[in-house]
Amino acid sequence: MTAVPTKVNTLAQRAAAMVGLRRAAELIGLRLLADLMGISTRNLRQKFDAERGLSAATLTAAADALERRAAELTAHAAKLRCAAKGEQS
Repeated sequence: MTAVPTKVNTLAQRAAAMVGLRRAAELIGLRLLADLMGISTRNLRQKFDAERGLSAATLTAAADALERRAAELTAHAAKLRCAAKGEQS
């Protein structure tokens, strides 16, 4: 009896990935996300509209872009806190 291969990338998983990529664009902006990922905004829109493939590398690049932006925001928040206390950052 032949084993039925397990589908690794189900429709639900692909949909969740597209929604996640779209949310990343909402959080930091379409243009900034595309720039940080090294792709055009058109290419990025095509990815979360399922017109282009969405690979693990694409999702990793989006996660890296979010983390870079988060680090910038955290550093700026720390500077604001220092300023509020009358300290230099």
